Amino acid sequence: MKTYSHADFKRMEAEALRNSSANFNGQNGQNKKQKSKKMKTQKFGIKGENNTDKDVKLALLPGTFNTIEEIQKVYPEIDGIITDGESFSKTIGGNLKKVIFESKSQKTIEHLKTYAKRVVGEIKDMDIVSMDKENFQQDIVFVETSPFDERPGFTERRLARFVSTHQNDNNRAICKNINIPFHPASLVILTICANSRMDITMDIGAAN
Repeated sequence: MKTYSHADFKRMEAEALRNSSANFNGQNGQNKKQKSKKMKTQKFGIKGENNTDKDVKLALLPGTFNTIEEIQKVYPEIDGIITDGESFSKTIGGNLKKVIFESKSQKTIEHLKTYAKRVVGEIKDMDIVSMDKENFQQDIVFVETSPFDERPGFTERRLARFVSTHQNDNNRAICKNINIPFHPASLVILTICANSRMDITMDIGAAN
């Protein structure tokens, strides 16, 4: 049976330390490369129709909440969450009226919300088209949701400031540099007015 001297043990310890350091540096370098990979700016479009007699506030991104019931415990003024299909409904005169949304892109709205759960970026620009100009008098609001704050306050983006009297198409809000956070904790709310339609195209990419 081979015996080892004190010097042998010291040599083996030093070699193990070198190997451990090399592995750590290699993994750390890999992680840095992954973190430094910039989010590519891409377009995603949705369109919605509100057939009710109510201006409806809907969550485009639900933040850290999973259901509308969870959202309404903190923000009772929110009516629903935008999804593929029925996003809100109301009975009017015995008839069920709905707010319906659908994706204009290859992937679904649900896919977009799932994507927002694993990236940190922003909605850089929005192009909003609506024949009902009341929709441009509304605000898009957002907040970083937290389990520690009772009710974090919203930040507003007034759509009216993105509509110019000099533009050719008065049915469009061209929202350049609207910079709305797009990440797992981001709760983003938009309003679609009663008996109206909206068509929204977003440029989503890395935050500045």
